[in-house]
Amino acid sequence: MISIAGELIKSGAADLEDITNIITSSSITDLKRYIDRSIRKKKEENDIIGQMEQQIQQYEQSIKDMENQNSQLQQQIQNLQSQLEKNNQAKLQLEAERLELDKQKVRNDKDFNDKTIDLKEKQVQAQVAQIFDANPYNDKIKAVVG
Repeated sequence: MISIAGELIKSGAADLEDITNIITSSSITDLKRYIDRSIRKKKEENDIIGQMEQQIQQYEQSIKDMENQNSQLQQQIQNLQSQLEKNNQAKLQLEAERLELDKQKVRNDKDFNDKTIDLKEKQVQAQVAQIFDANPYNDKIKAVVG
C-alpha cells in the first residue's frame, strides 16, 4: 500500500488526506474506494484547471483584440485630427481671401465715390459757369452733365 501511495504522490493523483486514507485503509474495498475518489477528485481539479486555462486564453485573446481595436481607434483619431487641422487651415485661407475681397470692395467703393464726387464737383462748376456767362447756348451742358 505504501508503494501505491508513493506512485500516487509521484503522479500528483492524490493529496495528503487521500494518501493517509490509502495507507490506513483496512480492506481492499476501502483502498479501491479511496483511490477511485482520489483519482476522480484529481480529474475534476484538472478539468477545472483546463477550463480556467481556456478562460485565460480567451481573456488574453480579448485583450489582444481590444489592443488592436484601440490601436485602430487611435489611428482614426489621428486621421480625424489631421483632417480637422487641414480643414482649419483651409478655413483660415478662405477667411483671408474673403478679407482681401472685402478690402478690394472697400477700395473700389471709395474709388467710385471719389469719382462720383469729382463728377458732381465738375457738374457744379459747369452750372456755376453757365449761370455767370449769360450765354443762352450753353444750357445744354446742364442737361448733359445732370
